[in-house]
Amino acid sequence: MNQEKTITLVTLSELMEATILRDKLIEAGIPAFMNDENTIGLDPVSGYEIKIFEKDKDAAKQLMG
Repeated sequence: MNQEKTITLVTLSELMEATILRDKLIEAGIPAFMNDENTIGLDPVSGYEIKIFEKDKDAAKQLMG
C-alpha cells in the first residue's frame, strides 16, 4: 500500500483565513485538509492546521507567495 506522508503547511489562528487558504489550495489542484474546527475549543492555542501531502509542499508554498 502506498501511503503518502502529510505535513502541516501552516497553522493559522483565524478559521476564516484557514478556510480561504484551504479552498485556494484545493482550487489549484493541491489536496488540502484542515483539522476539525470543532476540536479547537479544547486547545485554542494550537490554531487551525492546514495539512497537505509532502509532495505538494513546493507548489503550495509557491501559491502562498
